[in-house]
Amino acid sequence: MGDQQAPGGEDLGRGLGAKAVSTTVRDNSTAFGFSITITVSFGLLQTARGAPTPLEILGFGLAAALGVAVVVGLVTRGFRVRAGHAPAEVRMLGTSLDFISVGAATATVYGLATILTGFVAWPVSAFVGVLVFLALQSLEILVAEVIQRYRGDPDV
Repeated sequence: MGDQQAPGGEDLGRGLGAKAVSTTVRDNSTAFGFSITITVSFGLLQTARGAPTPLEILGFGLAAALGVAVVVGLVTRGFRVRAGHAPAEVRMLGTSLDFISVGAATATVYGLATILTGFVAWPVSAFVGVLVFLALQSLEILVAEVIQRYRGDPDV
């Protein structure tokens, strides 16, 4: 009974608890990785640069948001094209590799924090860290798509 599939490929034999956890992880896994990245990045910057001023905190936050906005703008060709969406299995496999994108992005932020000085360290590190995270997470999703195709997933 656990191997029966609903029309959308959902396993009919899983209990409500398993479905709830699966839904939570599937729908939030990218946000989890980003949240971890931005939190660790802030902590690493503070360790390397000292306690930030309110202006540096604001610069950090705005630059991180700008990094996301730039990537979304590029992907949607200036917000004129609908963004694509990978199947759930690909997203879950890809985001399970987030330790790579989180690690690389936070290492990049720390590296920049040790090189850059003053106010500029905060926004530049945040902006570049976000770009590294998004680029590598995109690569993780691409790798997951290749793996799923290799496995014979018809929905990929």
